[in-house]
Amino acid sequence: MIGRHASNRVADPALVLELLARELRGGASLPVALAAVAKEPETGMEMVVQRIRDGGSVGEELDRWCLTLPDEDQSLVRSVLRLGLSTGAGLAGSLDRVAATLREREEFALELMALSAQSRASAMLLAVAPIGFFAILVLVDASALAMLFTTPLGWACLVGGLLLDGFGFWWMSRLSQAVVA
Repeated sequence: MIGRHASNRVADPALVLELLARELRGGASLPVALAAVAKEPETGMEMVVQRIRDGGSVGEELDRWCLTLPDEDQSLVRSVLRLGLSTGAGLAGSLDRVAATLREREEFALELMALSAQSRASAMLLAVAPIGFFAILVLVDASALAMLFTTPLGWACLVGGLLLDGFGFWWMSRLSQAVVA
């Protein structure tokens, strides 16, 4: 994210594109369609329309708006809008297809999150299990801990175990993130 904050992101860019397509199919020009879409508060297009009314070009303001989209959607949306501005042909249909693509991406990401939930839970369990075992050992036979804390071999086992446990948790977390990303 190049200097952008999550709060500046468009809540649902697919909705914006669908509403724009609807207005364009109804015969509106792009500036008129943008003004109609801006009336819907959940679109966040008020500033775009205001800057156009203040003299900004439609293309530049739409490019600026594209910067508020998630990184993976920016180039796709920008390309379709630029092509529509330059040719004027078929923009409504293209916007509908891009909106469908954005929705499919979102559904796919949510499905990946759901499918990777088990591996994230396993990572947490593997990280917590040695701590739980340690707690049970204290309750059952506290004298067994004397070797762990009073001998160099015990300290080596404790440090080695903690390092391996931490590394295992880190590795499982990375694997889970790689699946989702």
